[in-house]
Amino acid sequence: MTLLPISGKKIVLLLLAVAACIVLYIYFPMFVPFILAYLTALLLEPLVKAAQKYLKLPKRLPAVTIVFTLFLAFTALVLYFAVTKLVRETVNFVNQLPFYITEIRLLMDRVILDFYDRISDIPESDLLVAELERQSQILVDKAQSLIEQILPTVTSFVQDVSNFVVVALIYLIALFLVSLDLPNIKSKFYHVFKEETGQKIRYVFSQIGRVFTGFFKAQFLLSLVVFALSYIWLKLAGSPHALIMSVLIWLIDLIPVIGSIVVLAPWALYTFIVGDTAFGIQLLLLTATIIVFRRVSEPKVMGHHIGLSPLATLMSLYFGLYVFGVVGLIVGPLIAIAIRAAVEAEIIKLNVKL
Repeated sequence: MTLLPISGKKIVLLLLAVAACIVLYIYFPMFVPFILAYLTALLLEPLVKAAQKYLKLPKRLPAVTIVFTLFLAFTALVLYFAVTKLVRETVNFVNQLPFYITEIRLLMDRVILDFYDRISDIPESDLLVAELERQSQILVDKAQSLIEQILPTVTSFVQDVSNFVVVALIYLIALFLVSLDLPNIKSKFYHVFKEETGQKIRYVFSQIGRVFTGFFKAQFLLSLVVFALSYIWLKLAGSPHALIMSVLIWLIDLIPVIGSIVVLAPWALYTFIVGDTAFGIQLLLLTATIIVFRRVSEPKVMGHHIGLSPLATLMSLYFGLYVFGVVGLIVGPLIAIAIRAAVEAEIIKLNVKL
C-alpha cells in the first residue's frame, strides 16, 4: 500500500479549515441569518440571471431588485393566506374547546360513578374513596403547578417572536446585499487559489450546492405528499378541523426525527378517551401510513435529488444524525457529496493498492 506525501502547506490549510469549522460550529446561531441569506441568494441567482437576460438589463441592481421584490411578495402572500386560514380554523377550534372539555368531564364523572358502584360492597370502601379523592386533589395541584410553569414559557415565546422579527429583518437585508454582490463574492473567493485549484473547488461547491437544493426539494416534495395525505384522510374521516391539523402535521413532519406522530398520537389518545374509537383507529392508521411512507420513500427521493444511491443516502443520513444530531440529516449528505466531488476533482487523491 502506497500513500502520497502531504506537504506542509496542505497541512496548514487543513488545520485552518478544521479551525474554521470548529468556530462555525460553536458560534453557528450567530451566523444563521447570513448563511441562510447566502444560500437563498444562490437559489435566486438563476432568476436574477434570467431577469437580466430576458429584460435586457445592463446592470445587476434592477434584476436583483425585481427578483427580491417578487420573493418578498410571494412569501408575504403565502404567509397571509396561511395565517388567515389558520387563525380562522383556530378560532373555530377554540369555540369548540368548551364542548370537548365538557365531554371529558362527563366521561370522568361516568368513570368515577361506575368505580364507586363497583367498590361500594368492598370492606373499608370509605378509606379507598378518601384516598382516591386525596390523589385527585394531588393531580389537580400538579395541573395548577404545570399551568404556572407554562406561563413563563408563553412569555419567553413572545420574546422569542420579537427576536425572530429582528433576525428576519437582518436575513432580508443580508439577502439583498449578498444577492447584489454575489458574483464579486464568488470571484474574490476563487481568486485566493490557483486557477487549477479554483476550478476544482468550484466543481466541489457546485456539487454541494446541487445537494443542498436537492435535499430541500426532496423534503418539500415529501412534505407535500404528507400534507395531501393527511388532509384527504382527515376529510374522509369527518374531522371538522382537517385543514388546521393537516398544516400542523405538515409543519411538524418537516422537523427531522420528530415526525407527525407528535401530533397524531396524543390526538388519537384523546379520541379514545372521549369514546370515539372509530376516529382514533383512523388516526392510528394515518400515523402508520405516514411513517411507512417516510421510511420507504425518503432514501429513494433524496437519493434521486442529491445524486447518491438510496443505500449511500441512508448511510449518510444515519451517520450525520449519529455524529451531529438533527442538523446531521443535512450535514451528512453534504459531507458525502463533498468527499465524492473532492475525489472526482482530484483534490483528494487516493493511491491505495493492496
